[in-house]
Amino acid sequence: MTNFATGVSFNLLKVDFQAILEKSDTGTRALVLPTKADNPPTVSLGEITDEFKKALNIDGADANIKEKINAVKKEGKSINPDEIKFQLAAAFLYIEMPNEPKKEEPKNEDSKTTTEYALAINVDLQDALPDFGAFKLNSVFIAVWNTKRKAVLKNIGAGEITEMLKLLEA
Repeated sequence: MTNFATGVSFNLLKVDFQAILEKSDTGTRALVLPTKADNPPTVSLGEITDEFKKALNIDGADANIKEKINAVKKEGKSINPDEIKFQLAAAFLYIEMPNEPKKEEPKNEDSKTTTEYALAINVDLQDALPDFGAFKLNSVFIAVWNTKRKAVLKNIGAGEITEMLKLLEA
């Protein structure tokens, strides 16, 4: 059987990625992962908006969004959406699709498609949102994953609750 592989490198939220598709006599595999996993940079909503405006040749599209955001602000306390910063903490995808067994061969666990993934985004709001006195929201994060690969889980922060609870027992 002829083997085949192709790949592409790209950038998403200032993080460089490599994507590879490989076909062999055992099946097909696809992998997407960052080329450098530690300390990903942040990108502001203002930068993202500017890039879209340049790419799509749109002027003034963000004015409506800013108007709606500032409509809910506390008097004298402005919300600065341009200062919302995103950090792609983890992004990972691995799919393995084994070739279908021949009709006379029984299917087993090795003949099933497996998919592993992870996506984690940190949102820094410290400079974007005003201090409301007794409450200041600094950051939020969201993560979703289906993998047990330790390097990926480390970037997500998965398992940190267990580690934090261990500190309470010390």
